[in-house]
Amino acid sequence: MKHQKQLVLLLLSLLLFNCSKDNTPEPVKVMEVISPPEETTLSSAKELIEFSVTSANNPDLRIDGDVQQTGTSLKLFFPFGMDLSQLKVSYQVSDKAKLKADGNEVGNNSTALDFSSPVTLTVEAEDGSTKDYSLTAEANFANIDSAIQELMETNNAPSMQLAITKGEKLVYQAHYGTADLSNTEQVTDESVYRIASVSKVVTAIAILKMKDDGLLDFDDTVFGGNGILGTDFGNPPYKTNIENITVRHLLDHTSGFTNNPNDPFFVNYDWSLQELIDDVIDNRNLATVPGQTYYYSNFGYCMLGRIIEKLSGMTYENYVKQKILAPLGIQEMNIGKNGMENKLPNEVEYTVQEAFSAYAYNIERIDALGGWTASATDLTKFLIGIDRQAGVSDIVSPAAMTGSYFMFDEWVFFGSLPGTSAVVGRLNEEFNYSIVTNTRLIPITLNQKMYETMKAEILARSSWPNYNLFELD
Repeated sequence: MKHQKQLVLLLLSLLLFNCSKDNTPEPVKVMEVISPPEETTLSSAKELIEFSVTSANNPDLRIDGDVQQTGTSLKLFFPFGMDLSQLKVSYQVSDKAKLKADGNEVGNNSTALDFSSPVTLTVEAEDGSTKDYSLTAEANFANIDSAIQELMETNNAPSMQLAITKGEKLVYQAHYGTADLSNTEQVTDESVYRIASVSKVVTAIAILKMKDDGLLDFDDTVFGGNGILGTDFGNPPYKTNIENITVRHLLDHTSGFTNNPNDPFFVNYDWSLQELIDDVIDNRNLATVPGQTYYYSNFGYCMLGRIIEKLSGMTYENYVKQKILAPLGIQEMNIGKNGMENKLPNEVEYTVQEAFSAYAYNIERIDALGGWTASATDLTKFLIGIDRQAGVSDIVSPAAMTGSYFMFDEWVFFGSLPGTSAVVGRLNEEFNYSIVTNTRLIPITLNQKMYETMKAEILARSSWPNYNLFELD
C-alpha cells in the first residue's frame, strides 16, 4: 500500500511537469536581414566654369589677360611682347572634376602652361568622362606686326610705334626697332617722336577750346586795329586784305597766305619768330582773297599759336599742356628742342635725309604748326578726347567742332618732316589709331603707306581685347 502511494505521487509530479513545459512558449528566433550595398553614382559633370590668367599670379603680366569664351573655344589676349610660354592659370571646374593639359593635371594658381601655340584643355569628370576646350592666345597681332615690319624693311625705317583704340579703350600698342641709329637702344611704348604737322590737330583743338570758353569767335579778325593780334606783328599799314583774315580762315587754310616762293619756316633758321612773322606780313602779298581758296599754310597755324598766347597770357605750349593735355591725362607731350644735344628724355634719334639733318631746322620756332613730340599711345589718348563718344569726356564740344573734319566718321591727318613721319586717324566711329616713325620719304609716300596699312589691318581683324591698356598709366 505504501509503495502504491509513492507511485501515484511520482506520476502526478511528472504530469504537472509536462503541463508546465507545454504551456511555456519557446523564444522566437529573430533572423538578421543584411541589405545589399547601395550603388554609388559617380558625377559626370565636366564644365570649365571660369578660367583666368592674372597679373597677381604672373609678375611679368602688366594687366590681367582678357579671356573670351564661346562654347568650348577660349581666346586669350595679352599685351604686346608678353612671353606666353610660362603662364600660371586660375580656374573653376565642375565639382569633383579635374583640369588637364596634355594629359597632366593642372594645379590651380600653380601650374605654368605654354600658350605660345594652341592648347587643348580637358576637363575630366569624376566618372572618367571628359570634355575638351580649345584655347588660343595672342600677345602680338601677327598680321599687323608683319605688315609694319615689312613697311620698315622696305623704307629703311629704324623704328615704328603704333597704338589702336576701340570704343575708347586702348586695345593694342606695339613698338618695333631701335630708338637710336646705332641700333643699340630698343624703342619702347614710352619713346617719343616728333609728330610734325600732326601738331596742327592739337592747335586746332586748342582754338576750338577757346571758342567753347568764350575767348574768341571764328569770325574774329586777326590783324589790325580790330584784330586779336592788333599790330603786334608787321608794320602797318598792312597789305591788301590782311586785316580781313579771320580765325576761321587760318583754321581752314583759306587765309590767302601761301608757301610761295618758299616756306618761310624752312629758311633763315637764325631768325626769331618775331622776325619771321614780321617779314611775311610786310613782304608777302596774299595770293587770294581770304576765304576764297584753300592753300595748305604752315604760316596760318603759326598765327593760331600766337592767338592762343595773346588770349591766354600763356605760352602756346603751356596753354595746350594745361587746358588740353592735362585734363586728358597726357603728361609726356612736349615741344621739341633744337639740336641733337637737347633731345628730350625718351626721344628717338632721327635719320638724316635729303642732305638735311633733322636737327638743322628750328623746331622750337614751328611749335603750333609742327613742333610737338609724342608717343603713339598719347596721341590716341588725345584722339579719344575729341571723338564725340560718351565714355571719355571730350575736351571740346560738338558745337565747336561743327564744320570741321573732327565731325567725320573717318578722317586722317599726316605729319612729315626730315627724319620723321606721323599719322593719326579715326575709323568707322569706333577706332582711333596712330603710327609714328623716325624716317620719311620724298615725295611724301611713307605716310600714305602707313595710313593704308593701319586702315586695312584694323578692318581685317574680327576679334579684339576687351581690356583697356590706358589703365596701366
